[in-house]
Amino acid sequence: MTKVQKIALPACFLMIFPVALAVRAFQNRPLPASSPSPTTPTARAAIVLDKTPPAPTPEPAPIKGIVPLTHSMDVLEMVAAPMKNELLVVAQSGNDSSGEPDPYGGVLYHIRLGGTQPEAHEIVSGNNVVSGSAPVWNPGGTLAYFTYDNGTCAPMGTGVCGIFTLDPQTGKMEQLLPDSAEGLTISRDGSRLAFWDYTAGNKLTVFDLKTKAVVKAWAGEVHSADDLVVSDIVFAADEKSVFALTYAPREFPLKQFVLDAGQVRTVSLYAHSLVAAADGVYFLQFDPLSATPNQARPLMKISSSDLGPGKVLEDFPYYPRSTSGNGRWIVAHDWRKGIAIYDTRDQSIRVAGKDCQSAAVMADGKVVYAVRGQLTLDSAACGAAKSAQP
Repeated sequence: MTKVQKIALPACFLMIFPVALAVRAFQNRPLPASSPSPTTPTARAAIVLDKTPPAPTPEPAPIKGIVPLTHSMDVLEMVAAPMKNELLVVAQSGNDSSGEPDPYGGVLYHIRLGGTQPEAHEIVSGNNVVSGSAPVWNPGGTLAYFTYDNGTCAPMGTGVCGIFTLDPQTGKMEQLLPDSAEGLTISRDGSRLAFWDYTAGNKLTVFDLKTKAVVKAWAGEVHSADDLVVSDIVFAADEKSVFALTYAPREFPLKQFVLDAGQVRTVSLYAHSLVAAADGVYFLQFDPLSATPNQARPLMKISSSDLGPGKVLEDFPYYPRSTSGNGRWIVAHDWRKGIAIYDTRDQSIRVAGKDCQSAAVMADGKVVYAVRGQLTLDSAACGAAKSAQP
């Protein structure tokens, strides 16, 4: 998008004209005597300085944290394991040379909540941790996958980057692919990954985890413009196709990529916030370029590769970010309202205040909230919750 600036430059011309001053001097003429005037008292306002000290800014209430995240300044991503009370958390950390929070510095944590004492283990930290994709779990929670790119991936360099596997029990990491990737997602059965492969020429790529080979790749799809990058990718519930958000001038097309035939078709011209739940693919359908703050944002659902989108809710005033609980719950966020957790089974919504940045529903049904860089089970730390209605 471009901004058009119109600048009017008025021309001002200053013309200076000489002014003739005629001064008539009256010399040797006595001035008339002035009679003294009575002194009139003048009212004067008394200025009194208010020495009352300003009211101190109230300190935020302490957070009942679950487990310390030593270097965390802000939690950006929370991904709950499907079968265990474990989390993968991406947090912003560190300051830049000017002392401000480093927008690229971050830490990936693996957090165990199921034992007698919660534990947080730092998996990887450094540059560009926060700018990558959210990590993903396999269906059993026995392996996780994440991307890392320190800016020196091939073909520009030979740095440590690519797609990695993590064994949560041992903490062992292995490089699966050296390619620079974004939009990482996993199929429902855990057999395939899909992602945008920048090293291979920015292709939408489906990768088989058993054969370690590319199943299908599509080139020529645009999903960025200037600083805007659209990277949402999900597998269909029947795993016959992949859905991905793309970009076109004044449009954000949602496209379906059929795995067997390789066909590509546009599902919606104005899609936003794509997530995969247990019973289908969900997204918001509205034009973000012309939307007003109170404009309705319908929540849509695609149940299978052979069906088109259907409307689930007339208005869902939050932006879906992730799913939890084996895909039962959709976690969404809006900076004006806070957190909303949508139950795809009974279509109920529970909310939390806007002081929380994210949330995740654990395998046992408990909700973990992220607030000021820490994790808590206390929803009151999120502040007052607003109605889920617009």
